Amino acid sequence: MRIRTYLGIMTVVIFLPILFAAAMALEKIRLEERDAAIRGLKETALRVSLIVDRELRGSLSALQVLGNSDHLETGNFRSFYLQAAALTSSDVWLELLDVTGTQIVNTLVPFGTPVPAPVTLPVVSQLIANQKPFISDLTVGAVTGKLQTSIYLPAKTDGGKFYVIAQTFGVDHWKKTSINAQMPADWIVAVI
Repeated sequence: MRIRTYLGIMTVVIFLPILFAAAMALEKIRLEERDAAIRGLKETALRVSLIVDRELRGSLSALQVLGNSDHLETGNFRSFYLQAAALTSSDVWLELLDVTGTQIVNTLVPFGTPVPAPVTLPVVSQLIANQKPFISDLTVGAVTGKLQTSIYLPAKTDGGKFYVIAQTFGVDHWKKTSINAQMPADWIVAVI
C-alpha cells in the first residue's frame, strides 16, 4: 500500500471516533435543552394555573359578599348596581340574573339600560337546583360580542327569592392583569 492510503486510513481511524463523540455530545446537549424547556413549560403552566385559581377564588368571595347584600332582599337594584360596580373594571363586570335568566343588573352598561334576552336559562336553572358555583367555558358575550368567561353563583335572600350573580372576565383581563403582568416580558401566555 502506498503511504497516501495509510495516511487516509489513519485519518479516518483518528477522526471517526472524534466525530462520533462530537455527535453524541451534541445529541446529549439537545436532549438536556429539551428537558429544560419542558420543565420550564410545566413550571409556567403551574404558575398560570395558580394565578387563575387565585383570581377565581377572590371572585367567588366577592360574589358571596354580594349575594348577602341587603339590596337583594329589598329589591333595590340601583343600590345593588352601585355596590357591584365598585368591584368592576372595563374588563371585569358583574351581572345579576333572576330565575328566568333575565339580567336585572349588568355593570358593563349604565343602570336601566335594556339588556339582551336571556341566554343562560339552563345555567340559571342548574345553579338554583344545585346551589353550587359554576364557571363557564370561553363564550362570546351577548353585550360585548367579545370572548369572555363567567363565574356564576346562586344567591337566596332571607325572603326566599333566588338570584344568580355572575362575574364576567373579558379575555383582555387575563392578558393585562393576571397572567402577562407576572410573566417574563418575552413570554406569551394564553388561557384557553
